[in-house]
Amino acid sequence: MKRFDLNLLYTLDAFAKAGSVKAAAEMLNLSAPAMSHALARLRDVTGDPLLVRAGRRLVPTPRAMTMIEEARDVVERASAILAPGIDDGRWSSAKREFAVIAPDELSTTYGARLLGAIRAKMPNATLSLRPAVSADADRLRQGAVDVEIGAIGKLPPEMRVEVLRKQQAVVVVHRSHELVRQRMTLTRYIKADHVCQAPHDGLDQLVERALAGAGVSRNSVLRVATSYAALAAASQSPLVATVQDSMVQAVAKNLGLVSVPFPLGLEPLHVGQVWHPRADLDPQHVWLRTCIRTVLGRR
Repeated sequence: MKRFDLNLLYTLDAFAKAGSVKAAAEMLNLSAPAMSHALARLRDVTGDPLLVRAGRRLVPTPRAMTMIEEARDVVERASAILAPGIDDGRWSSAKREFAVIAPDELSTTYGARLLGAIRAKMPNATLSLRPAVSADADRLRQGAVDVEIGAIGKLPPEMRVEVLRKQQAVVVVHRSHELVRQRMTLTRYIKADHVCQAPHDGLDQLVERALAGAGVSRNSVLRVATSYAALAAASQSPLVATVQDSMVQAVAKNLGLVSVPFPLGLEPLHVGQVWHPRADLDPQHVWLRTCIRTVLGRR
């Protein structure tokens, strides 16, 4: 497909408005020779003289008259397309389904609250919370997913990331457990039977590294997929669970659980939201990120 220099339409439109080569050049911040050269290129492209002399003036040919009207429409439409966006608020009433990748425990604990926050300003919005199956940035790049929430690891350089909270590990047992009445020590911790999470869980990996650094290991008798499942197991047995403190704050009391500090110093786990820069200025996406920050973030 042959491509034309669309700047030539601006040249013709400026001449029609200014009435002379010199005035049109000033309008476009060009020199008079550059303007004359642009008009010459326009004549070559169209095969029409476009401007002919009538005394001391240049007047448009019939073909030029037709082109001037069409060029004006194209220039006005292009200017409207390229103008900075104006937030007229209409985005808030539009229908939209947000797709967010989040760990199961966040979906279980905060999903309904997040939807409520989103619909406070976007009443026609829906929310699809999807499990984290792999570290695949292509879903964000292609727009199939709006935001991914989780432990912040190595990311492609173009991705945007915002830290929402720093999670600490805490030890959780049922309120009837004998460890509730004792001071939690490393010896008592490793002698207990533990419910642990899937090996790929970020917090579980931190715990394992800390224990290995101390030259000890825990007795894992049950392994589950999520921290919420670990809490559920601990609520129905003498098993010990080690989970992020945010989960304890959200659900532990209702499950009859209590928490004590982890017996070793442990670096915090940074949890954040990740998105592609294509959505930086989308007002609906900005609102989604604001709601995620409000519901999941920690001041």
